[in-house]
Amino acid sequence: MDVVELDGRTLIGWTSFHTSFARAFGFPSWYGRNQDAWIDVMEEALSERLLSQRLLTQHAARPGPLVLQITWWPELRDAGPDQATALVSLVAALNARSQEAGGPLLLALAPVEGA
Repeated sequence: MDVVELDGRTLIGWTSFHTSFARAFGFPSWYGRNQDAWIDVMEEALSERLLSQRLLTQHAARPGPLVLQITWWPELRDAGPDQATALVSLVAALNARSQEAGGPLLLALAPVEGA
């Protein structure tokens, strides 16, 4: 299971939220830094990850979703409630879009207290 860990304290505020994700996932320079762009860029990045894993394993089994572990979740929830709520909604929208197209779940959100 692949895990990407982000410190929830770095996601407080929209500028920090988008900058943290852009760095962690290597978003392209043209990333629009809004919620629609986040879904588009994450979908592309995670779809490419799945394709790479399928090619490496040489079989059609679908790997599980990438786990997005957010440490310091209570701090994010308390100091950045808009970002915490948006992140939950964004992950749900990303997965819904993938499943509507016949694809797998792409991202699992794992909030964690502390580090």
